[in-house]
This record gives sequence, C-alpha cells and structure tokens, in this order.
Amino acid sequence: MKIWLQRATHPGEVDVEETCSICGIEFERGVVRIDALTDERYEIGPMCEVCLDYFSRRQHETAVAHDWPSREKYVDAVLLYPTPMVGSRDELPDDTNPAEYDEFYGAAVIHR
Repeated sequence: MKIWLQRATHPGEVDVEETCSICGIEFERGVVRIDALTDERYEIGPMCEVCLDYFSRRQHETAVAHDWPSREKYVDAVLLYPTPMVGSRDELPDDTNPAEYDEFYGAAVIHR
C-alpha cells in the first residue's frame, strides 16, 4: 500500500465529509488530504488521520519496506499549507494545457 499526502486545490475540497477507506469511519477532510493506494497505484480511497497514525507506526513490521508519512508529517503539512492552492475553482488550470495542468496537480502532492 502507498499513502500520499496532497494539498486541497480549491476551497470546495475542504470541510468535505468522507468515509475512511480503511476503517469505515466518517471524518471531515481538511486542507491536506490523505489517500491510500495499492502498490500498483490503484486508488483505495481517502484515509483518516487515525489510520495514518496506525499504519505509519507499524510500517517497520511489514515484510515490504514502506515510506509512509507519519502523523507528524501530516500535522506539519497542515500547518505549512493552511489554505487551498487557489481561492476558487475558476482559478484552476485548464486541462487543455497538459503541461500547466500536470505541473499544478503535481505540486499538490506533498508526499508520495
């Protein structure tokens, strides 16, 4: 499994109710999103902070080496990026310009 931290790109992505794909408990997404993916990078779904903490503390016990972010890294990211990347959806890059689109969304990823 891979765990990514990603910034909210616009205000519509913040304060959204989600269900953790690991434990099934609802939580409110903040300015930094935690996503779980398979090792092949297929999306598992959103992950809550409690599950991130659990997996990051136990990663040394797995048979495969992982580079999962710690809860501390998540908290640091929330403090470093207190707001979404842009102020509204209107400011998002147009997907007709692939280079600009890829650069913008690539910059949203904090840890992968």
